[in-house]
Amino acid sequence: MRPKKPFAQALLYRLSNQRHLYAVKGGFVSLIPLMILGSFAVLVNNLPIQAYQRVMVSLLGADWKAFGGHIYAATFSIVALAAVMSISGSLSSWYRQHKGVNLSPIQAALVALCAFLIMGLETDGLIVTRLSGTTGLFSAIFVGLLSTELLVHLMQHQPRRLRLFFDEPDYRIARVFHALLPSLVTVLCFGVLRAVFGALGLPTLHELIYAGLQAPFRGLSDTPLTALLFNVISHVMWLFGIHGNNVLDHVAQNVLVPALHVNAAAAVAGHMPTQVFTKTFFDAFVYMGGSGATLCLIGALLLFARRSGQDRLARISILPGLFNINELLIFGLPVIINPIYAIPFILAPLCMMGLAAAATLLHLVPYTTVEVAWTTPILVSGYLATGHWSGVALQIVNLAAGILVYRPFVLQSERMKARQFAEAYDKLRHLCEEDYDMAVGVKYLQREDDVGGVARLLAMDLRRALDKEDELYYLYQPCVTPSTGTVQGAEELLRWKHPVYGPISPMVVVALAEDMGIVHELGRKAIESACRTLKRWRAAGLPDSLFISVNISVTELKEPGFADRIAQIAADHDVPPSGLEIEITETLAVSNEETTSRNLLDLRAHGFGIAIDDFGMGHSSLVYLKRFPISTLKVDKCLSKDVTTAPENLEIISSILQLCQTLNIGLVVEYVENEDQLRLLDSIGCTHFQGYHFSRPISDEAFCLFVREIEVGPEHEIL
Repeated sequence: MRPKKPFAQALLYRLSNQRHLYAVKGGFVSLIPLMILGSFAVLVNNLPIQAYQRVMVSLLGADWKAFGGHIYAATFSIVALAAVMSISGSLSSWYRQHKGVNLSPIQAALVALCAFLIMGLETDGLIVTRLSGTTGLFSAIFVGLLSTELLVHLMQHQPRRLRLFFDEPDYRIARVFHALLPSLVTVLCFGVLRAVFGALGLPTLHELIYAGLQAPFRGLSDTPLTALLFNVISHVMWLFGIHGNNVLDHVAQNVLVPALHVNAAAAVAGHMPTQVFTKTFFDAFVYMGGSGATLCLIGALLLFARRSGQDRLARISILPGLFNINELLIFGLPVIINPIYAIPFILAPLCMMGLAAAATLLHLVPYTTVEVAWTTPILVSGYLATGHWSGVALQIVNLAAGILVYRPFVLQSERMKARQFAEAYDKLRHLCEEDYDMAVGVKYLQREDDVGGVARLLAMDLRRALDKEDELYYLYQPCVTPSTGTVQGAEELLRWKHPVYGPISPMVVVALAEDMGIVHELGRKAIESACRTLKRWRAAGLPDSLFISVNISVTELKEPGFADRIAQIAADHDVPPSGLEIEITETLAVSNEETTSRNLLDLRAHGFGIAIDDFGMGHSSLVYLKRFPISTLKVDKCLSKDVTTAPENLEIISSILQLCQTLNIGLVVEYVENEDQLRLLDSIGCTHFQGYHFSRPISDEAFCLFVREIEVGPEHEIL
């Protein structure tokens, strides 16, 4: 049982899994490719280096920014349209997975897009960038969630007689028509709402929201309270997907920019500037790295995030973050509607504002007097804003302070993500164990739930781990004969020690390799490792009769010419086929697939042993024992582990043993874990065993020591 979590942590965990927050996060994650393209387009066009700008003009002409502008228009300028669709699709997927609602994410997304356009289009029908771009995000979130909730509610409560074409054989058509009437009613509801807005003389929903947000800030004067409100409210807006800087731009233009001009005029006249809070002050010392001091969050993630993958996002956010382009983290984590990062997202800028104001008032840094381009990198902007190196030092201090503010929240996020990973990984592992035979086809990577997310995360790392011996490696569990004090061989067992998540189940590894189409590479690695190990054992003086059993997947055995390739690998390593035993599951053995049957016969013809693993799991058939030249049967743990408490299991194993003796097939009893099991199994004539009673899976070097110790003599006490 898991230990009980503190109330705050449990509350945050429940909030992070709440369906609307789940949908928003999933929707924004889908936007990351757009954000990456758009961020770099902005960076290329606005890099604040005059020499760079001149070179680009000389090379590409005066209109060289058109290319980046087109990319920006295709990404940031449509981000709200993309968000309303992706958020709606994400929420519909949640309903399908958790409530069984038969709603296509694509259909839900299209309905949400229609609703969004109905509520936001101008009277002339034009789509303007303040609706479709980042300024329309809050409206997109609101409409995406509301329209999908309404659509799902209508689908769940529509009369059965209105479910058209429910018997259509094409499942896609049936699903579309199942949602047809609810989709029409949802769109009509938003149409009626827009008509009501028009009848009341109200602007679009988007314009109404922004006008309401701007109203309390009109008429504010240049005071510390104004600066404080500007700082706090702009970041609070960002937390809800509202572009706070744009909404409050009139505050910046009417209060902060004139304050900068006052300082500039005083400096020209030789007087001491008096205005602390200017637009440059905020851009250089509070907003450095964009809204919420993103560079502080990047630094905190790089320093303290190790188990969640957030550090990967931070690494790719460094370059755009240096130039105050923060959308990758804002949408990637996301920061928007994130209960964990809400507090530091507001607190870090407040802390930085206080430190910068104190440093200015104490004359530790000069007052800001010049305008600095918003894309100017940190440290450079600190120097340009003040004309002194103390501005650079202040930015470093603020960066460190912001990182410290984010630190406990990053650690809390890591704990929550570790818990979410553990729960999803447990589900994935159980699924792989239940589907032990690994049928061919994509099963896990395309799942849209947390299990699919963990599968994709591990799959990405598995491809890299294939080339690393310290991550993907093999252990060897001895197969022993206690009566003679000898070791016949060992079963090679795959292990993956993930650098972040620790040991990963071999069944998960094989399942992911199947999904990714790299199971052939994994199988070749296993065979080559076994061959190299056999050569080392024999060079160390171990008996030539030792063999290694290697597990083979269904996909490999269905591949034409598989047996010949295995024989070639063994020949390349100068290992006789008798040194390798190909171990397959019982279900594979009863397969009637022609290529599988041919490969099994060819393997035996080459001289390889063939072992049937997990014999007795329920697929048993005596026919294949006659049809294939099986060399060994390995009794499954479902029979062997309970022989001391289930006498019928001992009888079944005895029958299997007699059958093997009649057919001249070897028998190995697996999962022998104690002396009582061994005594009972020995009493019915079993001689070959494998299990923790003798040895856990061990390295090839430890195996050499094990063989030398156990073969001192028949009376030697087994480990």
